[in-house]
Amino acid sequence: NREQRQRAGSGIDGIERDDAIAHHLPSAMALTVSRSKLRSTPLYLFWLTALSSSPSSFTTTCHAQSATNFLEEGNEAYGAGDLSAAAKLYESCLNTDPTLHYCAVNLASVLVDTGDPAHLPRAETLYRSALQVDPNDPDTSFNLAMLLQDKKTEGATEEAAKLYKVSVEQEPHRWDAWANLAAALSEMGTRPLEAI
Repeated sequence: NREQRQRAGSGIDGIERDDAIAHHLPSAMALTVSRSKLRSTPLYLFWLTALSSSPSSFTTTCHAQSATNFLEEGNEAYGAGDLSAAAKLYESCLNTDPTLHYCAVNLASVLVDTGDPAHLPRAETLYRSALQVDPNDPDTSFNLAMLLQDKKTEGATEEAAKLYKVSVEQEPHRWDAWANLAAALSEMGTRPLEAI
């Protein structure tokens, strides 16, 4: 039952994961990724760091910075409930840096949250592409599992159960993933206690 399941992190995976974003950016960007550090880091420090790098590193740094900006602005719009603006910002993030998988995850979540069934195939594709970058991401696994479980087909429910298992293996305290894993196993005719 969809009402009993919750999308991971309210679908806004980048807001509290600045450290995870920093992991995927060039080292020159590490000073500017965290929103709290971005506010306190003088602009000249960013430019000095970027200029001391090679020209290609500078281009990569600026490229990643703009993608991160799109991600943060998308998160703000999403948090404010402006799904249209959030979708456009996440699209810009993806177009700027396709390797920043949080852009794909959050865009997929926005597409699901619109409630338009026509958006679900693209959302599934985006979640799958994000899992190719980070196959053990618990939030992405959980969100794709929910989308698949809603299909109510045997194959989709089996895949959902596997994805819920990834989520609970990475975050054993996630009660929502445990509950949804039990529900998926029950739908498959498997005893829910097998989830443990």
